[in-house]
Amino acid sequence: SDLGGCHTLRSSSRPPSPQAPLAAMAATLRRSLRPLVVAFIVVAVGLLSSSCAFLVPTPRTLPSQVQLVQRRSASPLLGRAAGAADGGAAKKQGLEIGGQKTEVLVSAFVAGTTVFLVCALSEALKGRIGAPIWAPPLGSVSLIFTTDAVAAAREGKVLSAGQILDKAVKTGSAVAGACCLAVLITQLFGASPLGRALAVGGSYLWMVFCPIASVFPPTAAFCALYVDQAIAGGPIGKLMYTYAITPCFTGTALTLIICRLLVGIIARPLRKLRNA
Repeated sequence: SDLGGCHTLRSSSRPPSPQAPLAAMAATLRRSLRPLVVAFIVVAVGLLSSSCAFLVPTPRTLPSQVQLVQRRSASPLLGRAAGAADGGAAKKQGLEIGGQKTEVLVSAFVAGTTVFLVCALSEALKGRIGAPIWAPPLGSVSLIFTTDAVAAAREGKVLSAGQILDKAVKTGSAVAGACCLAVLITQLFGASPLGRALAVGGSYLWMVFCPIASVFPPTAAFCALYVDQAIAGGPIGKLMYTYAITPCFTGTALTLIICRLLVGIIARPLRKLRNA
């Protein structure tokens, strides 16, 4: 019995096999790569299904300058249209708010003021709505919308309700839909670097294939921010699908409206100074 006990003690005190940690690492690697493989397959199928529209090039034949001159001289209607185009160019020049330096200063002022107003409104309403309106990606959103508003001011359409509504629908649906997808991916694959990568890639697929959305780069920043907050256990990561409504959709739409209003207000006196 003593010999049996010694034999049992010796067998139990044997060191573990050096291949055991390698096998455990291989199993963990296989489990972590499985969702990534599935995601790559989904992306490949989506790209292959949409590649048919890009395989057939659209031929375009542009007339030469000589042909344009001949047509304009031969047809009085084309001559009148050219005169109207020249008048439209002169009118467009009269709508400019200043030179390049003036537009840069206006853009910087409007972007900074918009960020300040959105932050102030977020702090004032945070206790009532239970979620912030401000998020860091809105800083880049303010720059994009300000540049777009200054370009619209040159055409006299900075306060066009149709343009504002169209841009709000396209960018808002892109941001809100992609952030809902980011929340879903985080729930399925967990808050991890893999989930962050899938959320960013999924945001681009959503913006491309959603019929009412447009490609809006800050959307990826919104998605990555949610995953980062979920990893760190931050307050934004606890909002779940509310995050897509506010701050994403609400903050984006509010930033668009404030940028357009500020540029529209500033453009009028600057035009008068330029045309004086």
